[in-house]
Amino acid sequence: MVSGLAVLIVWSFGLNLVSSTSSKKPNIVIILADDLGWNDVSFHGSNQIPTPNIDALAYNGIILNSHYVPALCTPSRSALMTGKYPTHTAMTEGIRLTGNGKVVTRILAGYTKCDFTSLIPTVKLMPEFLKEAGYSTHAVGKWHLGFFRKEYTPTYRGFDSHYGYWNGYQDYYDHSMLATHKSDEFYHVTTDASSYVLVEGILKAFYSTNFECYCLSTIDLSSSLKSTVLSQLVPYKGYDMRRDLDLDYSNQGRYSTDLFTDEAVRLIQTHDSRRPMFLYLSHLAPHAGNEDDPFQAPDEEVAKFPHIDDPERRVYAAMVSRLDQSVGEVVTALRTKGMLDNSIIVFMSDNGAPTFGVHSNRGSNWPLRGMKESPWEGGVRGVAAVWSPLLAKTQRVSNQMMHMSDWLPTLYSAAGLDTSRLGQIDGIDMWKSLSEGTPSARTEIVHNIDEIEDYDTIRRGDWKYIRGSTQSGQVDGWYGESGIDSPSYNADRVLSSRTGITLAGMITKLQIKEKESSRRTTQENESSFSDSGKGPWQLLTSSTIRSLRQQAEVRCDLPTNGSVPCNPRSHACLFNIREDPCETTNLASQRPAVLNSLKDTLERYRGTTVRPLNVPGEARANPALWNDTWVSWGDEEDEWESWTAPRPSRGRIPLLLSLVGLLLAAVTVNLLLASNNSRQYGTVLQQLIFSGKITSSQQDKGSSKAEKVANTTEQ
Repeated sequence: MVSGLAVLIVWSFGLNLVSSTSSKKPNIVIILADDLGWNDVSFHGSNQIPTPNIDALAYNGIILNSHYVPALCTPSRSALMTGKYPTHTAMTEGIRLTGNGKVVTRILAGYTKCDFTSLIPTVKLMPEFLKEAGYSTHAVGKWHLGFFRKEYTPTYRGFDSHYGYWNGYQDYYDHSMLATHKSDEFYHVTTDASSYVLVEGILKAFYSTNFECYCLSTIDLSSSLKSTVLSQLVPYKGYDMRRDLDLDYSNQGRYSTDLFTDEAVRLIQTHDSRRPMFLYLSHLAPHAGNEDDPFQAPDEEVAKFPHIDDPERRVYAAMVSRLDQSVGEVVTALRTKGMLDNSIIVFMSDNGAPTFGVHSNRGSNWPLRGMKESPWEGGVRGVAAVWSPLLAKTQRVSNQMMHMSDWLPTLYSAAGLDTSRLGQIDGIDMWKSLSEGTPSARTEIVHNIDEIEDYDTIRRGDWKYIRGSTQSGQVDGWYGESGIDSPSYNADRVLSSRTGITLAGMITKLQIKEKESSRRTTQENESSFSDSGKGPWQLLTSSTIRSLRQQAEVRCDLPTNGSVPCNPRSHACLFNIREDPCETTNLASQRPAVLNSLKDTLERYRGTTVRPLNVPGEARANPALWNDTWVSWGDEEDEWESWTAPRPSRGRIPLLLSLVGLLLAAVTVNLLLASNNSRQYGTVLQQLIFSGKITSSQQDKGSSKAEKVANTTEQ
């Protein structure tokens, strides 16, 4: 009886300690990985790439196995920062720059002077809300929410500081961003004379509402003509590393992941602990680098993975490994500073990995279907875990449905703030559900309504509806490595990782405080005190690790002949995600009522969407016009008078000569084509080389001009 009373008192004390600690606003740390695959953290069951620090954080906290994200970088970050679906902020597409004033883009999201198409400054972001509540706010790493004007950049959007890059990726060592990519993997063309051309690692032609995709072999263009087209693509390349608004060249040659880790640690070490801290560590890793050298990692890291045969995936594993070490260093820094016992740490990926195609990093979402930029689980079901001593129920796997937009109200609530101040958002406060393990407050997720690629998808309860797809269905399968045959999993490596050691030390300290308090309260001697460890904090053990890992692993059989085929581009499909997480069996014909109900729900949501607009791009984005750096070129609007403005300096005169050369080359090619009676080829090539038509008024004035095509893209 006495022993049971002691345990009860210890448990009560633990809860009171959590309550008293939470009266002081918690530090909030979000660590966002870029393009990390579902199967590329070892707590999901793969042995191929050990992630002991990430695993230790997840096992000690809550593994979020039903955490959903938009399938692209920018929409995902938009949802995180705004608490709104991308369909409600016109952010359903990736950010694209163009090198010509008449090139049509799907969305520029802050990159053009058409401010209404961007994540406009009037949309309030997470750091702005937290800053008003007394938080010190810092961003490190990737931004990717617009920089046409400085008002779109982090320090104008609520962050006290930002060290990192504005674009969607960069070279890991020289920190440049190469924006135009040349590839012969796919061409996207059309003979519609009103079309314009985009280049995004593949050639695409967009017209007013949609586009057609053709494999290279189906295009009626000669190989020499294709080579001619590719030769006209002039890449944009510029330096992109900043401290706040200022360019920072001091760390050229240093690995980006290490730089961002060091900056995060520095911010923690110098933080004024009298204020709560919000740290947004948005890593480049493991996103691919520039197209000319996408796989980059230190040699000593790559050497750790000789068991991986694919050399590209071997480097990818090293990129993930360095990311894992970053987590350990951040957790350790928080402990050293005395901040860890009042912190919430969220680790997650922005979307699934692109196993192949543009910006492929060879990541694996196995066994989930699809990949980045697809409506399938491999694109929208993201790696995620949360840890905090403020959580009442930890060391568990949660299948509670959660969306990226939920983090704003959830963290705001965890800080003891009134979520009604957030206004009308799509996010739901999940803090109580997460902390206590109660049923999720969220029962429905609109994954996307994309009227440009013409697909939409929603999940309600166990049911998922998909109509249409992306990339003409070329990413509708199952991709990536399983990692099953790799070296066996080592639970001791998790316990001995920096994160494992740090959390064990903190938990032990809290257990000692519990024991001392219990002695004072009950006036019992040490021998009568229960040492069973039954309290709110438990040390992680190897057996617990094995159990949690087994629960977190998604197991699916490969599609069999008995599976009902699903082609969502012809007919909507329906899946029971709880029973069929790998989307192998289409139940649309068996459950028509469920299918129609979800379709009707999507139609209601469709009436609230803000459609991304096709708007003109900006020639002035070209870094060659700004000393080979990416800048907020809209701030220099008054200086721009012509293609030669701002005034040429060293490095700009060659650009102007190149423009003249492109004009002459285009005219020459068209003359040659005409002389060979190749009218059809000439029409297509003219579309590919020129980004816009000459209007009748321009013809009357005799003022036709050639404009080069140079498009940048990031998904």
